[in-house]
Amino acid sequence: MLVIFGFRVRAKVLARLLLICRACQRPASQAVIQRVRWFTLFFIPVIPFSRKSLLQCAMCGHVSEIDPADAAQLVEQAQAAAAEPVAAVEAAAADNT
Repeated sequence: MLVIFGFRVRAKVLARLLLICRACQRPASQAVIQRVRWFTLFFIPVIPFSRKSLLQCAMCGHVSEIDPADAAQLVEQAQAAAAEPVAAVEAAAADNT
């Protein structure tokens, strides 16, 4: 019987923020990425093997590993920043009526 197994890496962009890059020291878009390495059996991801949180600069391409708690905080910060313009538009619409 032939058993095919291996590993596969999947990456997901959780948020994008405007931050100062750790490498090039310029303000640039930073992607918060969660990378999960899976154990695969017959090319089907079965068990998550390891997780890493990364921060990637859009300007220079530098990738740095960050703590999962810091990644969660950055994602919350991005979600709050995305909700602010919506709240401002809703408040302006309520004032006009």
